[in-house]
Amino acid sequence: MKDFDDLVNDDKYEMGTGQELARAELQATEDMFERRKVLRTLAVPTDDNKVRERLRAFGLPMTLFGERPEDRRSRLKSMIADMQEEAGEKAKIESEDESEEEEEFYTVGSQELLQTRRLLAEYSIPRAKRRIEKERDDWAKPLKSIVDARKRTFEYIKLWDIPNCNHQMTLRGHDGLVGGVDWHPQATLNQSKSSVNLASGSQDSTVALWSLEKDTPLATLKGHTHQVRRVAFHPSGRYLGSASFDETWRLWDVETQAELQLQEGHSKEVYALAFQDDGALVGSAGMDAIGRVWDLRTGRTAMVLDGHADKILALDFSPNGYQCATGSGDGKIMIWDLRALKSISTMPAHNISVGDLKFYRQPETVLNSRNDKQDVKMDESGDNEDMSPLVKEPYSHGLFLASAGFDGYTKLWSADDWICQRSIAENSKIMSVDVSRNGKHLATGEWSRSFKLFGTEL
Repeated sequence: MKDFDDLVNDDKYEMGTGQELARAELQATEDMFERRKVLRTLAVPTDDNKVRERLRAFGLPMTLFGERPEDRRSRLKSMIADMQEEAGEKAKIESEDESEEEEEFYTVGSQELLQTRRLLAEYSIPRAKRRIEKERDDWAKPLKSIVDARKRTFEYIKLWDIPNCNHQMTLRGHDGLVGGVDWHPQATLNQSKSSVNLASGSQDSTVALWSLEKDTPLATLKGHTHQVRRVAFHPSGRYLGSASFDETWRLWDVETQAELQLQEGHSKEVYALAFQDDGALVGSAGMDAIGRVWDLRTGRTAMVLDGHADKILALDFSPNGYQCATGSGDGKIMIWDLRALKSISTMPAHNISVGDLKFYRQPETVLNSRNDKQDVKMDESGDNEDMSPLVKEPYSHGLFLASAGFDGYTKLWSADDWICQRSIAENSKIMSVDVSRNGKHLATGEWSRSFKLFGTEL
């Protein structure tokens, strides 16, 4: 009885005629489809006169009996495909011949070259050894220390002077990326340098209060459970608002560092926050594409800003007190009338997301007299010539709106007809924008970790 080991493996058998025909037909079909694929990729003229000229240039008859223009064009394609196939086979044969002819050879070098190579070896081997040792040390470092080191790159706040843009100070105190900063309304004016002049929110879920004398926080406000994306001072300077990815915004007492209010109402992360100049309203918006205006005096919703098709990344109130603007990931800016409770204008502002919005505001004291503390007395007769002269600001309050876009453009919009007046192109997507109170400077913050300062000319 034979087992499997006794069986002979005969792989030299011949296939029958039917199998050979089937294989030949399959090969012919594959060749046909491959040729059709090549013909589709060939670019030949569509003009019949040019097709005839090409055929004549190749030494072929310009037309055959009963041939239509489309047939002529197909014949030209087939001829070009045949020529390319023939040229490819020829090139393949030539390359094989060249590879066979290539032989390795050596050239005798000088003693100076030998000495140089020895010196290069003596120089490079110790350096390679030190490099490998350093890489081993790096691999031995805990991953957390590497992550923390990378985070520290973005957790600093730097202060610069204007218009020279000289670095003045670096503030250190956060353990994560800084999401937003805001100046106290009286910072660098009546506010003492030792008092709170600046606030910041971070990825570490905290809000920090800063003075202009120390590079460490005066206080750290804790309460959010996720990163803080925006902070904003109340016009009084006594309170501070913060918007967080924990789907809430909160109101803080700057003097006591106490959390006064935790406000829910958004279904997704809250990204933008701004106070009305009167101090009665606050607006919040976020990733749910919904904005809300809240009455701080009652705690109720005054208006729902529903109209964007994508997340809202920017919000600001007009100085006139009854309008606000929102910028969204859909590239649009919407202007809302708080009195009519509706949108009054929609501008297709940017190609992609609107990163920030800012209305131009004059300084707090718009019209100054010699003695601001005295009560204003009306002269009904109109004969009093000893009136204090009024100092006018260069631009009207709320004259224009500045927008920053991820498309790399900063745009200025007139605040009456909402027409774009200026467009500034930059090399990186713009994350933030602000306008100085005197109307002379406009600053933008870019994704490239740089900022630019412009002189405004309206």
